[in-house]
Amino acid sequence: MGVLFDYFIATDDGAAAAIIDRDGGPGSLPTVVDAGFDPLVQATTLEELLTGQAYDDISDQIGWGRVVASREGGERTVVVVSSGLVDALASADDTTLAAAMVPWVRTEEFWGAADPDELLQVVRDLAALAQEAKRTNQTVYCWTCV
Repeated sequence: MGVLFDYFIATDDGAAAAIIDRDGGPGSLPTVVDAGFDPLVQATTLEELLTGQAYDDISDQIGWGRVVASREGGERTVVVVSSGLVDALASADDTTLAAAMVPWVRTEEFWGAADPDELLQVVRDLAALAQEAKRTNQTVYCWTCV
């Protein structure tokens, strides 16, 4: 059984929470489907690599990992993505994103099973989503489904 991580943008927590009961998740909203990494540990490690800020400092910030909706004992959740990661992704150029991939996939959370080139394309898509969120004054969320 796998875990799906769909990153999407929505106008507010209420709109994001409303997708929790939709079959297939965010669906019609701007989405990066099945990104392959979680919005907490792995995303925070990416933020650490992109910003140079320490992991513990990022995860200690107010609102980090805030769940806006949860069902079935946490088997489906919607979590707010760190604004620091959104800012870093929205402002990063392709060289910066590419430089972060190899050290990122070498972290223990990827279990040696991630391809940096494949992950780079996902991160590029997520960066475009972050740019759209900033441009339209929306928030990035992650829908997780076990």
